[in-house]
Amino acid sequence: MPVNPRPTSPLDAASVTAALGAGTPWRVRSIGTTGSTNSDLAAEYLAGTIAPGQVLIAQEQTAGRGRLGRGWQAPYGSSQILSVLVRPDGVPLAKRGWIGALLGLALVNAIGERCGIRAQLKWPNDVVLGDSKCAGILAEVVGDAVVVGAGLNLDVHLDEFPPPPIGSTSLPPVSLDTQVPNHASLERVELAAATLRSFTVLLDMFVAAGGDAVASRIRSLYTLQCRTIGRAVRVELPDGTAVVGVGHDITDDGALVVRTIAADGASSLRTFNAGDVVHLRPIDPPDPPGRPGALPVWDALGGR
Repeated sequence: MPVNPRPTSPLDAASVTAALGAGTPWRVRSIGTTGSTNSDLAAEYLAGTIAPGQVLIAQEQTAGRGRLGRGWQAPYGSSQILSVLVRPDGVPLAKRGWIGALLGLALVNAIGERCGIRAQLKWPNDVVLGDSKCAGILAEVVGDAVVVGAGLNLDVHLDEFPPPPIGSTSLPPVSLDTQVPNHASLERVELAAATLRSFTVLLDMFVAAGGDAVASRIRSLYTLQCRTIGRAVRVELPDGTAVVGVGHDITDDGALVVRTIAADGASSLRTFNAGDVVHLRPIDPPDPPGRPGALPVWDALGGR
């Protein structure tokens, strides 16, 4: 039974499949409560019971995982929790780290398309509204495939967000329903379908280019939507040290380039493949979180 039932309709497989329309490459399945949709798909694929193209949607997740093994939970019916199993044939393993970014871009596009809200990306795996986090993404290699999942806060109540750990530098959470213009209701099914349609386009672009993030324009799209670029940041590294600078660029393999200033005033560029990024202060006035009528991300480059 739902622990915290919502008045809105759940994300059921039949409704999402119908919204996707004919010709969709996705096979959608929905469940009630699970530990982790990523873990479910990974186990099923390794057991040989599902094939690439499977999408799993859950109403509640009790043991979700973020980066670095962090836990993540979502009350029943409060979030868009979905994972996708893909096998990007022809994309080298070293290039598959971009697949999480593809789902991030798909969420940004779907939120703009269906909600009229300007969402952006925070390197490496968050979707943000202004300086608050509305979604997290985790991609994992499973054999010759990749499972990528996202949890998007739809109408999580303030008292349902867990308190941050002492000393945490994580962004404060935000729920999408608090940002929708004119307090319109969220079209949950259409939002999920828009996410999968956008992911399809971006994945096709990426695979067609053999995983080349430049030739596919994925790097340009990501950089365009990345709020970390141009921000004063502190990169907290796995060894416990930290580097302060300004987000400068994203490399072809998805690493973050930070410009640092030494004590003598000398400027240098440092590249980070892993680490937690804390946005410090805006270099310029921040973009407003809401931008009704946001264009699909690839339209900004004159694409599809």
